[in-house]
Amino acid sequence: MGRGLSTICVLGCGIGYDYPALNKRLFKRLGQEQLLISEYPPGTAPRRYQFPERNRIIAQLSKAVVVTSAGKLSGSLITAERAMELDHPVLTVPWPLFEPCGEGCNFLLETGAQLITSGQHLREHLIAFGLIKEEEIKGLDPEE
Repeated sequence: MGRGLSTICVLGCGIGYDYPALNKRLFKRLGQEQLLISEYPPGTAPRRYQFPERNRIIAQLSKAVVVTSAGKLSGSLITAERAMELDHPVLTVPWPLFEPCGEGCNFLLETGAQLITSGQHLREHLIAFGLIKEEEIKGLDPEE
């Protein structure tokens, strides 16, 4: 939500149902300044099955998916798998063996995700995929 970039927030519940509640101010700001979308009627409470459905939409809207942390049952893996099915680039970082928060990332690397090891490396991939132009990112810190 800065530097002139757009944010699309895809909800796993209906618009107007602030989940999680601690993000209420963020949802209000996104609704005023950016874009909130949901395939559920306004006020619909979140249900477990709705989040994988939401991740399908995220994958369809994304030009690329970057996963930096994912357990072996992470919803991020659902998003990444859908993106791969759509031939969208999936990028991830390696984690030490047996680190629960990184099991999903390592699995993605085994199944075809592109390895990223730094902000500069991510930039290079995004430029190579034609997703950003080098002149669009001049002046941005590569480690942000």
